[in-house]
Amino acid sequence: MNKRVEGTFRLLMILTTSLVFMVSDSLDAFATHISKPIPYLDKDEFYSNEPIDVNGWVEYNNEPASDVLIQVFLENDREKLTSENVTSDSNGNFSAILSIPNEVEPGNYTVIVTSLCQEIHSNVCTYQWEELPITISTRHN
Repeated sequence: MNKRVEGTFRLLMILTTSLVFMVSDSLDAFATHISKPIPYLDKDEFYSNEPIDVNGWVEYNNEPASDVLIQVFLENDREKLTSENVTSDSNGNFSAILSIPNEVEPGNYTVIVTSLCQEIHSNVCTYQWEELPITISTRHN
């Protein structure tokens, strides 16, 4: 093999090896970008004309995670009734206010809070969520 072909072959091997390491590192990223919402409600019973104030923080490796996209929604029997998208702040905290739709009947519902990860990690993210059961009642005057 002449020196030019040999040099090209070596360069090609170095680039191929580098590419393999880059791809394998990015495959490992699927397991590393998992953030989890830790939501809470001040109460679990709401009147039909009352807002639902959902607060919490986002945890990643036991630390608060900032700039994480969070979707909060109210559902009944797996039907999404209303939703709000927010982003965690620099301390990992988030807050969302859901309005109960007018046509909602009294009964049991679920507030679901889903971590959609940081925007830059959205393509390698495993979504985590928490469900908070609530009751919606009609206000009697």
